[in-house]
Amino acid sequence: MKTTEQLDTLTNVDLLDKVDSSNELTFENIEGTPFTVVKENNEYFSIIGNHRLTETFLSKKICIEETKKITWDRIVQVIWAVSAKMESINKLKNLENE
Repeated sequence: MKTTEQLDTLTNVDLLDKVDSSNELTFENIEGTPFTVVKENNEYFSIIGNHRLTETFLSKKICIEETKKITWDRIVQVIWAVSAKMESINKLKNLENE
C-alpha cells in the first residue's frame, strides 16, 4: 500500500459512505480472523465491522492474503476500529444513563 492509500484507508473508514448503494455486495468472513471480504462489482476489499481495511483487488485470494498480513498498518487500523467501536458503545451507555 502506498502512503496516500494508507491515509485514505485510515481516515475514510465508514463503509456505508464509500459504497454505491445500487451495487450488489457479498460478504464472506475470513476464517480465523475478525475480518470480512466484500465483493463489489467483481472487485474485493476487506473490512472489520464497518471499517474498510484495504484497497480493492481483482482477486479474492489476494485480498485475503493481504488482509492476513500482520503489518504495523494493519495493527493501527484494527486498534482504530476497536477504539471507534468502544467510543460508540460509551456514547450509548451515556445516553442510557441520562
